[in-house]
Amino acid sequence: MKKLGKISFYLVFGLSALITGYLLGFWTNFYYLSYKFNPVRISNNQALKDIQGGKTPEETYSLFVSALAQGNTELASKYFVVGKQDEKLEEFNKLKEKDELQRYIDNLPKWGELREINVFEDGRVKEFGRDVFKEERVINIQGTEYKLPAGERTQSISFRLNPTTNIWKIERL
Repeated sequence: MKKLGKISFYLVFGLSALITGYLLGFWTNFYYLSYKFNPVRISNNQALKDIQGGKTPEETYSLFVSALAQGNTELASKYFVVGKQDEKLEEFNKLKEKDELQRYIDNLPKWGELREINVFEDGRVKEFGRDVFKEERVINIQGTEYKLPAGERTQSISFRLNPTTNIWKIERL
């Protein structure tokens, strides 16, 4: 009988150790590896902090143009989706250094000239555009003049809704 009690004790102790080890392994895998280092969760954390933008694409565009007009390139870059903010900040700072920022602003379309072209992803991505160059034009890009023949072309701007904060961001300009 004493031997049966010892065997039971070791069996219960062994099963408890196995269950505890399994639970610790599960916690380590789920929490530490999946939760802490999951890039999707990191993106969600970034998305929660990304609050610059408007409740509509028009409001976001207006805030963006206003920030650029004030020379605040850092704020202007924050109106773009998270993955493009650093790239746009660098682009706007280079334009500012070359004194070409005002020309860039002048070439941006006015909101009234834009019309909704496409809606994607159940309304979370909207593309607006304007028809340009209906007559022959000469444009100057970084000191080089280009002659554009008459013809209808569309300049477009894409906006993406950040569903986490319900804020519209510029995706492509």
